[in-house]
Amino acid sequence: MARRASVAQGQALVTVWERSIRENYFGRGSEKDGRHSEATQALKVFNTTFQKINKTKAPNAHLAPLWGLVTRAMDVSLQDAAYLFLFSHARTVVSAAVRANVLGPYQAQGVLANSELQIRIRELVEEGWERSTEDAGQCVPVMDLWVGRHEKLYSRIFNS
Repeated sequence: MARRASVAQGQALVTVWERSIRENYFGRGSEKDGRHSEATQALKVFNTTFQKINKTKAPNAHLAPLWGLVTRAMDVSLQDAAYLFLFSHARTVVSAAVRANVLGPYQAQGVLANSELQIRIRELVEEGWERSTEDAGQCVPVMDLWVGRHEKLYSRIFNS
């Protein structure tokens, strides 16, 4: 289930890139020249492949690597891309809290605008910056079981 969610979010990001960001960022029919043209070309190839493949055999469009590719194409610095990725995750968690009636919408906006959250995200980026890929994972078996059972619930408040 977590894989499907990541792939769905990655595919949505590529769709947003193609339908709004690329055209508005680079202009109609043109690609930005310079050092990030490889990223824009990779996105173009990926999107073309994605459009041709049957939905049941969709390519591995995981959110994290595609996020890196889109931010690279837009010339966002690595540190800022990492910050934006973590802030986006925080926004998703707060959104889930609103849907679950843990927070109200105004409280959620307050959490996201709080300078403590911004400072904490910067600290997390610095803390994990030198971490190797092998050390970046975590294992929480009970959480994995809980997440895996979500789609089997009679009533769900989240699509998965």
